[in-house]
Amino acid sequence: MKLKKYGKGGKYEMYNKGGVSPKKSYSKGGDVDPPQKKPVYGPPKPPGYKEPTEKEREESRGEAAYLKRRKEADRAYRQAIKEGATEAQAVKIAERYLSQGGKMYLTGGQVKLDANKDGKISGSDFKMLRAKKK
Repeated sequence: MKLKKYGKGGKYEMYNKGGVSPKKSYSKGGDVDPPQKKPVYGPPKPPGYKEPTEKEREESRGEAAYLKRRKEADRAYRQAIKEGATEAQAVKIAERYLSQGGKMYLTGGQVKLDANKDGKISGSDFKMLRAKKK
């Protein structure tokens, strides 16, 4: 950072004469903050409480992802009904959202390019199409 000089000496003079200390000093000495204890929020853990295992954490993440997709599917369903789609069409749109993780990848003629029917257009699709062409 470039400091500007103001009038007689400016900021440089303040640092050199000790008017402002550029670094803080701490009671235990040194220029670095001493390690702080992490604050604990919420009520204390009950006796016998065990932290969730990695498998349990993964399951909860999967449930959260499903709930997110479900919310998006419900939103798509309501929007389709609002736009005048029939009940069956709206259900189909919502199921598509749920099965593809909330993303509708293929529209229009892209469905024809998806040879392996995985919902994505990839290099393997083009390999299959080239093989079918010959």
